Order: sequence, then structure tokens, then C-alpha cells
Amino acid sequence: MIFPFSSREDPDIDSVWVWFEFQNALIGESLAKILRFTSGVSVLGEALHSHEKQFTGLTRSEIEEFFDAQRSQLELLTMLELLTTTEAVLRIEVKTRVAERKKDPLSRRFRELNKRGR
Repeated sequence: MIFPFSSREDPDIDSVWVWFEFQNALIGESLAKILRFTSGVSVLGEALHSHEKQFTGLTRSEIEEFFDAQRSQLELLTMLELLTTTEAVLRIEVKTRVAERKKDPLSRRFRELNKRGR
């Protein structure tokens, strides 16, 4: 399995999106759990973990604000990862086209730019 934020030979934008959706779901599940506990409703056998106890005594609004900030940070990290992954894909494509000396117009333009040191 490939994870974002790791060096890889074959960068994959889809894996970044899968990671984002998974992390976003975890945030949503954590928020729901915390809100259940703070409203006095809990599921049998469900208990707060140590990192969740920090929300004890906070209002619903304060808790939602915290989780909104977490989602915002996740979105920023994901945008950065998508940008860097896209750059990696493009760099690999340019390198491949230049090395293989393909004859299509885009490959020729890449070789021309490569000769200029760009």
C-alpha cells in the first residue's frame, strides 16, 4: 500500500485522495463520538481515550470549532500533497519524454526546454 507524504518512484494522485477521505472520515467519527459523550449519550462499551478527554467541559460550539480547524489543516496538507505529487508526475513525464526522444510536439518542446536548462 502506498501512503502520501512518502518518497515513491511512481507518484499517485489517487492515493493522496484516498488518504484524505480516510483522514476526513476519522475526524468526523471522532467528532461524533465526542459529541455523544458531551451530550450524555454513550454507546455500551465505548469510552473516551486519553486524547479525547481534553474536550470534557467544552461546549458543543467549542468542540465543533476545534474539529473544523482540524479539517481545515487536513485540507491544507492535502492540497500541498496534491501539488507536490502533480509536480513529481510532470517531472517524471518530462524526464521520460526527453530520454526517449519521442517525436510528438510536446516531447520536442520538453527537449527544447531541457537544452536551455529549464
